[in-house]
Amino acid sequence: MMGLPFDYGFSLSSMILGWFFMVFFWVLVISAIIWLIKALTTGGQNNNGGQPLEILKQRYARGEITKKEFEEIKKEINK
Repeated sequence: MMGLPFDYGFSLSSMILGWFFMVFFWVLVISAIIWLIKALTTGGQNNNGGQPLEILKQRYARGEITKKEFEEIKKEINK
């Protein structure tokens, strides 16, 4: 038997492997783009609430610190 006229030795397994690597490549590219967009839009800020004064206000609002502690820490932050 002569085979197909355009048979270059490709098999089903090489096609499946090729598709796998193509999908893997695009997943990596899309993930990198999403990561880059998130990094650029956050502006380097932490995801833990922002600036120190905002964190202090949140702690005071939750009752974790007293008014006296709040005022003392606020003075330290504003130095």
